[in-house]
Amino acid sequence: MNSNGLDSRLLRDSRLLGAIAIASITGYQKHLSPHKGFSCAHRILYGGDSCSQYIKTAIAQRGLSGAIGLSQHRFAACKEAHHLLRSQVCATAQPQKKPNRSSPNRVRDCACTELTAL
Repeated sequence: MNSNGLDSRLLRDSRLLGAIAIASITGYQKHLSPHKGFSCAHRILYGGDSCSQYIKTAIAQRGLSGAIGLSQHRFAACKEAHHLLRSQVCATAQPQKKPNRSSPNRVRDCACTELTAL
């Protein structure tokens, strides 16, 4: 196969993979995300698109290979946003009493585990 044939096949395959990735993200957004019980921390903290929408847009604009680096940076930023929101929620949360046989008045520091209330 000549280089033009190989190039066009790679381009076609790349577009097909991008379309599959976008369809997969759309399926996740419609069928899984609404049932998971929490929202994208990056979207909650900064507004704008959720991570899944951001990556979907990046694939559409830059292709699958171009979106990979962007997705790594976005997921790292979302993880930071999650930790920041969690620390804010835990700082303002009232400590909850935990029944304990040895010390009935013992208080936990923070019951925050997920950002479900946001």
